[in-house]
Amino acid sequence: MFDDTRHAAALALVLALALAPVAAPVAAAATAGGTPVVTDGAGTTASDNALLSQQYAQQSDAPQLRLGSATVNPNDTAVVRVSTDASDIAGYQTNVTFDPSVVRVEGVVGSEDFADPVVNVNNDEGWVVFTQSGTEGVDEPVLARLRVTAVGDDGDSTDLSFVGEDTAVNDADRASVDVALVGGEVDVAAGDVVANNDGQQGASDGSGTTGNGGTGGGLLGDVNLVVIAGGAAALGGAVAGGVFLGKRL
Repeated sequence: MFDDTRHAAALALVLALALAPVAAPVAAAATAGGTPVVTDGAGTTASDNALLSQQYAQQSDAPQLRLGSATVNPNDTAVVRVSTDASDIAGYQTNVTFDPSVVRVEGVVGSEDFADPVVNVNNDEGWVVFTQSGTEGVDEPVLARLRVTAVGDDGDSTDLSFVGEDTAVNDADRASVDVALVGGEVDVAAGDVVANNDGQQGASDGSGTTGNGGTGGGLLGDVNLVVIAGGAAALGGAVAGGVFLGKRL
């Protein structure tokens, strides 16, 4: 009986040592498709996930899907764009999360490359889902622009993060394009309004707004907002069913 117990314990130790290296490849696989994954069991936070995204994007040859960043006065508004350096892009969908105690999403508009998207925003829970498709592929397009108002205090900050499982881009042939996701950030700093890294943020004029609107009907005019209770999946299957490939909404 003693020998059996000792042998069983030894076998368990050997198995534990043999299986230990498996953990690293499993963790790396979370970013293998360009979409780092938050694992609640490991206690990964949104900030951790954003950092992993940045590191993966720097090491990967895959094109990037990127959110801009901005520094804005309390109660002022900034414009943050969503862009990619991928080629032949004809459609996209994404879910962007933020801290609703720091910023509020006022709306999402299109760009020179894509029309105004279909939008579902929840400023209580801190997410905004938007999607749009065109009929032709565009190289390195600006997909959309988010208009965010700082509702937090001086010194507050929030990550702008893509939700990987809700984010995809496709080309003109309706094929999915692998991209590395790179999040952004909005900092609230009284008296320190600076351009965000996409060049779309202007200086504050003291009227409570900053930035310029680009195209697509202006930041408030002709914005196709769809606010639906019940979550992101309410967008007519936009997230659950995938990008509306090759079809203009």
